[in-house]
Amino acid sequence: MDLVIVGGLPENIEDLVEKYFDSIPKGENTRKKFPELPSLQKNMVIHRYAPERNNIDNPEESSAHINLSYVVVPEDHIDASALKIVSHILGFGANSFLFQNMGLKKGLAYRADAGYDGFYNAGEMTIIVAVPAKRIEYAVDAIFEELEKIKAQEIDNKIIDRVKKTTKFGLAKASESNEAYVLSIEYKLDYGLTQDDIFDRYNSVTPERIKEVAKKYFPDRENGEYVLYIRDPLKK
Repeated sequence: MDLVIVGGLPENIEDLVEKYFDSIPKGENTRKKFPELPSLQKNMVIHRYAPERNNIDNPEESSAHINLSYVVVPEDHIDASALKIVSHILGFGANSFLFQNMGLKKGLAYRADAGYDGFYNAGEMTIIVAVPAKRIEYAVDAIFEELEKIKAQEIDNKIIDRVKKTTKFGLAKASESNEAYVLSIEYKLDYGLTQDDIFDRYNSVTPERIKEVAKKYFPDRENGEYVLYIRDPLKK
């Protein structure tokens, strides 16, 4: 156990810690090092009936849920910052590529999100969309089309800079809270990275780096290693 205390601490904090914790014997450092999540060996499609998503009054207007997940690198890897930025560009907010192209242009998505999770040495990227159940195949094609676009062309540096500013502002704003100070200390203990290190990694992300990590980690439709999970209210 690590004891991390932040905030407006009393002057006798060391005495209080000693009073309540000194009797606990110190042991070996048994910090758990989780094994890195291995790559998938193939792609898997899970297509299930989801009656709870059925529009009872008008079944033809029912919506399906699509979740595409694939293994990437964990939080402390040098590629993690670029993956976070590209996931933001791909599926965060109304200006994201997925929502703009799948939602507004093609009318294929009510919701489109993408995210990265690299904690516990298990890197994963996930794309989640809610689509008309009648157009699932079109929507899946459109998701992979967006991934291929990012692999094939460099994203405008203005878009990347906007995401960098938003991300760094969020980190800076969060750092004003006591909870964030605790998380910052834990992050340093777990990954050996300070907030300045994290900012430096974000600053180093370029259009070329985005394209590089996309080619390295984004799966293709036919031979990629991913799990595609579809919840379909119209599946027989």
